[in-house]
Amino acid sequence: MRDTMKIKNFQAFNFHRKLDKKGAEMTIGTIVMIILALVVLVVIIYGFTTGWSNLWQNIIGFGGGKVNVQTVVSSCQLACSTNGVYDYCTKERNVVETEDSKGVSMKCFELEGSRYGLDACEQIDCSSGTSSVATGADADNAGEVGGRPR
Repeated sequence: MRDTMKIKNFQAFNFHRKLDKKGAEMTIGTIVMIILALVVLVVIIYGFTTGWSNLWQNIIGFGGGKVNVQTVVSSCQLACSTNGVYDYCTKERNVVETEDSKGVSMKCFELEGSRYGLDACEQIDCSSGTSSVATGADADNAGEVGGRPR
């Protein structure tokens, strides 16, 4: 009977000892490292077989490329609607029209017209050397912007 008791105690001791081990965490970490290594290996093989420039073009294709005309037009429309005189008249923006072209530095009022799809901002006048915002009080003064004639 005593021998059976010792065996049961020993089995219980081994059971608790197995629960205290942290081997499962190491196994998950090892699996993650193996998966990452395989992904890197696949990218390297793809890069060497198709060419590195092709790989880079495919990566850029997922991100939408570097053409940013619509983004710049949207930010200019926001500057107009919030009467952001500096953002609309003075701040230079890098406009990239095609994948192959370099950016051209332009201001929002220079983007007005059908080529880029930006409507003229009626609230802001950038034609003079200083920019001014047309307010409701100035709208009563026919043709005046910021208290001065246009």
